[in-house]
Amino acid sequence: RGLTATQIGGLSTDKLNALSTTALSNLSTSQIRALGTAQIEGLTTTAVGALSTTQVGALAASQIGALTTTNFNRLSTDQVRALSASQAAAITTTQIEALTTTDIGDFGTTQIAGLSGAQLGQLSTTNLNTLNTDQTRAIGSTQIASLTETQLSSLRTTDVQDLTSTQIGRLTSTQIGQLGSTNFNALTSTQAQGLTATQMGGLTGTQAGALTTTDIGELSATQLSGIVSTQLNELTTTALGAINSTQVRGLTATQIGGLSTDKLNALSTTAISNLAATQVRALDAEQIGQLTTTNVDALTGAQVAALGASQLGALTTTALNALNSTQVGNLAATQMVALTTTQVGALRSTDLSEFQTTQLAGLVASQISNVSSTAFNTISSTLLRALSSNQLAGLTGTQIGALTQTRIGDFTSTQLSGLNTTQVGEITTTAIAGLNTTSVAALAVTLLSRMSTSQIEVLTTTAIGLLSTTQASAFTMTQIQVMNEDQIAAYLAKI
Repeated sequence: RGLTATQIGGLSTDKLNALSTTALSNLSTSQIRALGTAQIEGLTTTAVGALSTTQVGALAASQIGALTTTNFNRLSTDQVRALSASQAAAITTTQIEALTTTDIGDFGTTQIAGLSGAQLGQLSTTNLNTLNTDQTRAIGSTQIASLTETQLSSLRTTDVQDLTSTQIGRLTSTQIGQLGSTNFNALTSTQAQGLTATQMGGLTGTQAGALTTTDIGELSATQLSGIVSTQLNELTTTALGAINSTQVRGLTATQIGGLSTDKLNALSTTAISNLAATQVRALDAEQIGQLTTTNVDALTGAQVAALGASQLGALTTTALNALNSTQVGNLAATQMVALTTTQVGALRSTDLSEFQTTQLAGLVASQISNVSSTAFNTISSTLLRALSSNQLAGLTGTQIGALTQTRIGDFTSTQLSGLNTTQVGEITTTAIAGLNTTSVAALAVTLLSRMSTSQIEVLTTTAIGLLSTTQASAFTMTQIQVMNEDQIAAYLAKI
């Protein structure tokens, strides 16, 4: 104690080591700090072991770094835990790499917290896995981002579960992918809550494919929005089926549009029915065309209304026919134009019965011509009378030839007057017999003159009697010659 700091600093290493352990342990902190790096490096393990915790705590950063790996490893638990965080930061790469599991076990939370990211990244995987819960949780948020791929991939599930949600939240997206599927799935719900959308973007295909329904349930909508489309497609159909209505709303339009058809159909009907209009519009023709009838049936009226022309035209005939009245009722006239001839031709009577005048008004003549005769004959009279002359111009000979007495009687006078000569000629005699008085009165003079003799023969005397003089005068001699006596009498009464 009587020696000055200068005298202590001037001692050769052999003279210094010649001091008794008692003498060494009695050196003041100022005397200890006077030791040069060469003196520190030359200390024997006995001499180092004689240092008190106070003396160890007084060592400067350069002195800590001067300790040989052997001497550093011989420090007792108390000596190691006497090191401050700043002293721990002075531990050299060589010293870090030489640590044994016993040595790292001597570290307290202060020393672990003092290690820099670079130092932490130099720990062997064995030493890293030796850290206990308290030591693991002492790793700072900036330090944890320095863990290497080798270190992360070596972690056991127990090691991963020792991390706090804050530490998990500090891992980079690349590190998240390096955790592996087993460790990622081992995250507790509390830890999972610390993940950001950016981190979720680092999931590998293997990790995504290993997610269970429980894992999915622990993720928020924001977190799911971070998974890139490629990895989202790696989720099992079971996992996708576990996505709830809130979570599905968190998926971006890009994610929805990037789902493969089988993955899209794996979503529950609840999830499907909760897709926003922007998400629905993100679906491409292939996805729409592969939707199951169950999922099509799950679409809300608002979602159906959001479908674009190409999307509506991509629906299979089975899917289109599966639309219910509420869904059909939400289709705009502008959407109806997108229906293909195949789709229109596949419409059944029950499908057409769900149409409202708004939807029917959207069909053009070329689409009307593809409606099956059976379906056309069964639409309501209200819908039939809503058809414009332009639409009726699309009726084919087959469709007109299939018109029943009841059906021909449902046409308005304006509609009948709009039929061209070819179309009138296709009306069967059975249907002609069903013309009501209003319908007959609406027939154009040019059409009356071109009715076939077969059609003339079935006109009732009541119908002829209701013709105007102008209409009756339109009959040709050929037509008059096939009339029976009662028809002739009714005809003569009109001219």
